Amino acid sequence: MKGFLSTATIYVPRKLVLAAHDHLRKVGQNKLEGFALWAGTQDGTRFYVKRTIIPAQTGLQSADGVCVTVSGDELHRSNRWLFDNEMALIAQLRSPAGRAYHS
Repeated sequence: MKGFLSTATIYVPRKLVLAAHDHLRKVGQNKLEGFALWAGTQDGTRFYVKRTIIPAQTGLQSADGVCVTVSGDELHRSNRWLFDNEMALIAQLRSPAGRAYHS
């Protein structure tokens, strides 16, 4: 793989879209932000998402809004899984429960 700059098309199976959507909707119903990842493999200019990863996470609310945190141990576990399964991340999906801002 020569990086994602050569990626022209990303294929995401419907069941993986729904897995991410279901998680994000569930945490949103509790007025929290959710976090999901799409992982897969590159073949030429095509990237094939093969897994929706929902890391263990903690949603937080404050007067300034919401955020979601993932522990260092969980990030390490996720990265180790990606390495062991020869996959790469292509997308990080987040869902603020209210007003969105760049973070």
